[in-house]
This record gives sequence, C-alpha cells and structure tokens, in this order.
Amino acid sequence: MEHTFKKWDSRLFFFILLFTIWGAVTFFSVSSPISQRDYGNSYAYELSFLSKNVLLGTCAFLIFSFLSWRSLRKISLPLFLLTFLFVLGTFIPGIQLGGESAHRWVNLGFISFQPSEFLKFSFLLWFAFFIPQIRREFQSSVHKGLVVIGIISLVSLFVYLQPTLSTLLIMWVSLMVAYISLKPNVQELMPFFIVIGIFLVFSLFWGYRVDRITSFLSGGSTEVDYQKNQSQLAVGSGGLLGKGLGNSKVKLIGLPLMISDSIFSVYAEEVGFIGSVALIGAWLFFIWHIVQKAERSRDQDKRFFAYGVAAWLSLQAFIHIASNIGVMPTTGIPLPFFSYGSSSQIALMAALGVINGLEYS
Repeated sequence: MEHTFKKWDSRLFFFILLFTIWGAVTFFSVSSPISQRDYGNSYAYELSFLSKNVLLGTCAFLIFSFLSWRSLRKISLPLFLLTFLFVLGTFIPGIQLGGESAHRWVNLGFISFQPSEFLKFSFLLWFAFFIPQIRREFQSSVHKGLVVIGIISLVSLFVYLQPTLSTLLIMWVSLMVAYISLKPNVQELMPFFIVIGIFLVFSLFWGYRVDRITSFLSGGSTEVDYQKNQSQLAVGSGGLLGKGLGNSKVKLIGLPLMISDSIFSVYAEEVGFIGSVALIGAWLFFIWHIVQKAERSRDQDKRFFAYGVAAWLSLQAFIHIASNIGVMPTTGIPLPFFSYGSSSQIALMAALGVINGLEYS
C-alpha cells in the first residue's frame, strides 16, 4: 500500500483535479441552453460530459497510473496495432459512423469513438520504446532514417486521408519534440522533415484543405468563416472581466460546435481577458511540471514519452485557442478538460496516467 501511494504525483493530481472541475463548470455554463433546446432540460449534455469525459477519463488515468514501465513496454506494440486497425476501420462502410466526418469515427454499435485520438497516445507510447532501440541497433543513419520514414509515413497516410490534418500535426510535433529530447544529430531528424514536407506538398493539391486556408486568409463567407467571426466576436465582447458565468450572448444566438470546437470563445466571453489569462497561465504551469518530470528521468524511453506528452498537450491547447481567436483556421481540435470530446479526453488521461507513475515504475 505504501508503494501505491508513492506512485501518486500529488502536483500532477492537483492540476488534473483543478482542470476537471474548471472544465465541468465551464461546460455546464456553455451547454445548458443547447441541452434545454435539444432535451428539454439543462443537464443532459453535462451528465454525458461527466459520465464520458470525466468518469471514463478517470478510469483510464487510474489504469495506466499503476501499470509498470515493463508492463507498458509489453503492451505498447499490441496497443498501437489495435488502435491503428481501428483507424483503418474508419474507411470500412460497415463500421464507420455516418455523416460528414465518417472517416474520423468508428461505430461498433454499442459505442462510437475517434481512433485517431487514441493513436496520439498509443503511437507515442510505442515509439518511446522503439526509437531508443533502433538507435542502438542501427549504426547507419540512412538505415535508421528509412525505418522511421516508412513507419511514420504509413501511419500518417491514413490519418491524413480521414481527413484530420490538425490531429496529424499534433502527432508529428509530439514525436519530433520527443526525439529532440534525446539530442539527435541533424541526420537523425531529417526523416521527420521529409515526411512532413511530403504531406504538406500533397496538401497543395487537395482542394478541401486549400479552400479552408484561402478562405481564412481572404475572409470569405463560408460556414467556417462564420464560426471564426462569431468566435472572435465572443472573445472580444468579454472585455477585461467578462460578462459572468452563464451570461454569454453568443451562445444564445448559436455558435457552431460551441461545446467542442468553440468552447474557449464562450469561456472567454464569460470570464474576460483576466479569466482567459488565468487559464493559459495554469496550463503553462501544468506543462512545465511534465517537462520537469521528463528532465529528471535518466531513461531515454521515459524522457521521450514525457516530452512527447508535453508537446501534445501544449499544441492541442494552442491550436484550439488560436482558432477561437482567429489567428488560425478553424479546426476540430477540442480543448482538453473543457470540450465535449470523450475520445480525446480518455486518450489524454491515459497518457497522464503513464506520466503519473513515470518516476516509480
């Protein structure tokens, strides 16, 4: 029992508890009008949020908190392969979820989820063991580079085709930052730049992606631009101190996807500049704690994983907030702990569970 308590990172737990409560309160404030409209009561979406994001996320955190690093090494490859198979399943009509984002969801009848969100976790975890191994086994930088290019390209291809470039960007950056933590030479980093370059060039010939970027730069009048404009209006109208919880005006008008993709804009309207800075500041302290844990680790695989998680959480929050304030095109990236997106939150909490037990496994 004493060993179990030693594995608990009290500071990490404090941040998780803080953001869980913060997110749940914010989500209720944002979702209550929509819940009243859709279900006739103000609590339907909040109860779903608590049962999926919070409860299932907590279960994932606890499970991975108490798995030893040796156990994680054993399950990392099967977990990655299973997740990747589900990503492939998003292209199979029988199990893909219908709708505009069919290629992002798997529907198993009793549950539906986004496997690419879980791939962020499983791919990073497996790579944490795989990269140090190939660095030991391959002397030639060319051979190492070809292996890394092949694996990352294969995984990236099916995430890219979903299409979800923002998720892919988070995966690339988290892997690259994690790899940089091992102090590689320039030749070892080249595979990442090659893969990213190839996919970015392909994007120039994909009308869907090009249209989103050109519309954003030109200030067009599509639904995406409407969402961006309304988000900016909400953030700007919050002023210094905000309008108060529950007093958002834009959520009464109706902001597209405001309980998921646009939740920060409603939050900023209600708590203002001060409340927004407080959230961003707390998030930066949270990330810094994870970085400190990475720095204390003498094992390359643990250091790799911790830096990758820090990069993942940093970039995901940055993309969400940046798209809400109009400095980036609107994406489908949820804000961790705040947005209605259980797949993303469960994967994130599983990763934090590994971080929790990192020093004692």
